[in-house]
Amino acid sequence: MKKRILLGLFSGIILLQWFAHQAKVPQERKTAVWLMPACDNTVLFYKNKKTLRIFCTQEISESNRMVKEFQNEFRIDRIQIEELKNTYVIEGKTLFFIDSLWVENFDFKKQRNLHVLTKNTRVNLEAMLLQNEIDQIIVDGSSYPSVKTRWKKTCAQYNISFYDLQQDGPYLLSSKTRDIGF
Repeated sequence: MKKRILLGLFSGIILLQWFAHQAKVPQERKTAVWLMPACDNTVLFYKNKKTLRIFCTQEISESNRMVKEFQNEFRIDRIQIEELKNTYVIEGKTLFFIDSLWVENFDFKKQRNLHVLTKNTRVNLEAMLLQNEIDQIIVDGSSYPSVKTRWKKTCAQYNISFYDLQQDGPYLLSSKTRDIGF
């Protein structure tokens, strides 16, 4: 009788471990893109299967706490760190990173757009919202809180979605396996 109970418990434990492993397998295969909250840095994570590509404005190391946690959570085997570009195309939307080098007369009207405001850019946000078709404004950790508050009020005035990475956490841009241009 005791052997049956022990065999049943052992079988149950093995079965639970197998289910837990199966739940992780689809997550490992998934391709996804996140904007990550980082102090004084703009960080974009691109996960493709077991590889993590990190795009950032300032150097970040593989031993960074955020990178290590992500690596452990998603079972990442390989990490590549690269410099952040000004634009990326993700699922038909163009992601623009607007910093102090932004050109005032740039035309954003041709695509659906997400804008990431960085480094306390001195952009005239109201004029940009009036002149262009913008779906959402995202701000990272490289801008002062007072500047973010001003941007948030401006976005509310024009019914544009506003997302602050430091307050709201990582922003999942995509979790599909197609139409991601890197």
